[in-house]
Amino acid sequence: TADGEAKDKDRRISFIAGGLIKLAQLEDQSVDTVAFDCKYAHDAMLGLLLVRAPNVRAVLREQEATASRGVLAAPSQQE
Repeated sequence: TADGEAKDKDRRISFIAGGLIKLAQLEDQSVDTVAFDCKYAHDAMLGLLLVRAPNVRAVLREQEATASRGVLAAPSQQE
């Protein structure tokens, strides 16, 4: 957790904030702070997003890799 004594705590918090910025299109306030455009607190929504935030960058990298590989198609299906 953010309050614990875990190793690399600051790096993990920064990583999760970056994931939230990508996942919810939040504004980057600082290394460890994010905000919605409306400037209201959405604690319940952030709680839901926190479950998914650590995986966002991995998913985006996978999507980019898949898109850059192209698509295999039979010659009859090619334009």
